[in-house]
Amino acid sequence: MNTFQAKKIQIINYLQENNISPQRVSKNKAFYKSPFRKENEASFKVDTNLNLWYDYGLGKGGNIIDLCMLIKKTDVKGALKELSTVKYNGFSFFNSKKEPGTPVIKINHVQDIQNKALIQYLETRKIPMKLAKIYLKEVYYKLKNKQFFALAFENDKGGFELRNKYFKGAASPKYYTTIKGTENKHLNIFEGVYDFLSALAFYKTVRPKNTSIILNSTANKNDVLNELSKFNSIFLFLDNDNTGTKVAKLFSENHKKAINKSNSIYPDYKDFNDFICNKLP
Repeated sequence: MNTFQAKKIQIINYLQENNISPQRVSKNKAFYKSPFRKENEASFKVDTNLNLWYDYGLGKGGNIIDLCMLIKKTDVKGALKELSTVKYNGFSFFNSKKEPGTPVIKINHVQDIQNKALIQYLETRKIPMKLAKIYLKEVYYKLKNKQFFALAFENDKGGFELRNKYFKGAASPKYYTTIKGTENKHLNIFEGVYDFLSALAFYKTVRPKNTSIILNSTANKNDVLNELSKFNSIFLFLDNDNTGTKVAKLFSENHKKAINKSNSIYPDYKDFNDFICNKLP
């Protein structure tokens, strides 16, 4: 790894991999207790736009290489060797495969979306920020004594679906999410939150006309069955794959007016988000 490559690694990601988590986060700024000494107040600032740090107690700052040299007490060569082990630029990531006794995800902090890396991720998914700020939050959470961050979508039982560029998971309890519409005679069913937000972007609205249920996982399909009879008709916006087809069949068997919209709106794409990523400018 050379210095140019190293400077592309986000400082907040490097700090998290060293079990150093922010005390507070504001727009484009993260504040930490200094990694160089003990202190009661957070005086170490990271500018996430510039990817630079400054320690007010030391009166010193710099880039990620400077930071690594101080934390690891090494030179430039040693810092580059250390930083070459940071595999994920921009997001904290871990193996999501569960093992017996694995601790649950603990949400430490919830706030409005501000993190630059998460905003960039939304841009790659073609999700407008005006919609993301209504339906999503930015969360900082803990797992196995390490700190991570992600976009979060709350379900009807108070759990969170967690997403970033590299991770897809949930903070229990797991369940589906209901969004009330401006009219409630009909029901939309989406497989995931990005499909729901993609539909809002496609139809150029911030709130659905029909009540919408986001499954968050097809594993929640049976929990939704009791809701179907409350509506005159059901519009299905599921994935165009074997699982999506099976779930659509299940809902159709439980409601005589269930219409599979994925076949007519995005028949050549995996899901609604894949559709707008390829079709919208």
